[in-house]
Amino acid sequence: MKKKLVLFAVFSVFFIFLSTPVQASYSLSFSPSSQAVAISGSTSVDVIANLDAGDSFDWFGMTVTYYDVSVIEATAATLFSPFTLTHPADLSSSPPNGFVNLFANASAPQAGPGPITLANITFQAKDMGTATLGFGTTSLNLGGSTGTWLDKSTNQTASITVSQGTVGVPEPAISLLLGLGLIALGALRKKFRQ
Repeated sequence: MKKKLVLFAVFSVFFIFLSTPVQASYSLSFSPSSQAVAISGSTSVDVIANLDAGDSFDWFGMTVTYYDVSVIEATAATLFSPFTLTHPADLSSSPPNGFVNLFANASAPQAGPGPITLANITFQAKDMGTATLGFGTTSLNLGGSTGTWLDKSTNQTASITVSQGTVGVPEPAISLLLGLGLIALGALRKKFRQ
């Protein structure tokens, strides 16, 4: 009797374990993860989903958050093929944060393993400083082709550093300064020889 009870318990645990759905996971990242741009310049980042083998999705909805709208501002968001927007891209800000909301469908399911580029977001540099890019914690989901949600695992951040930039000296001006310096040195040498 005791042996049957133990056997029943083992089978029960085994079947409970098998009946629990396996949750797929993915991570989101930016490429490049760090970059610099001069004030008034523009730069862009790609949003990339990294899926496990056997995982797939055919739509997504996400919020990309950038911290410090005084440094950068999102100006455009474009999707990579085969994705199309289901709602217009929402580029908004609520200082000190800015948001890019994207909702899209794919014409065919996208499967792992590996990276899948979802979108490209362009930013305009406004003032000196560093802005951090991240993903919203409540509205970031990739939907599976069966309508199930993929659980997110780890998401990476990125940064954009805005600097004053360099002011290039035109080449003719450099040559003129070098020539004037050589003439001045020659004149000083002649004066001290006399």
